[in-house]
Amino acid sequence: MHWVLNVAFDEDRCRVRECFAAEKLAVARQLALNFLKLDTSVKAGIKNRRKSCGWCENYMMKVLGLINI
Repeated sequence: MHWVLNVAFDEDRCRVRECFAAEKLAVARQLALNFLKLDTSVKAGIKNRRKSCGWCENYMMKVLGLINI
């Protein structure tokens, strides 16, 4: 799991050190990874799915389960 987080989210380069921010970001990344793994409508890697969510709001809403396309 760490390898996927490192490749898809570049987790090792994150330099957040304040209070519990690093832990909160790690939880957010793991949630995002779980949502991206559940989506089977697009045949792409996790990194490309994550980028697609940033590019297309409809796809992001679909991954989050807010709309059905």
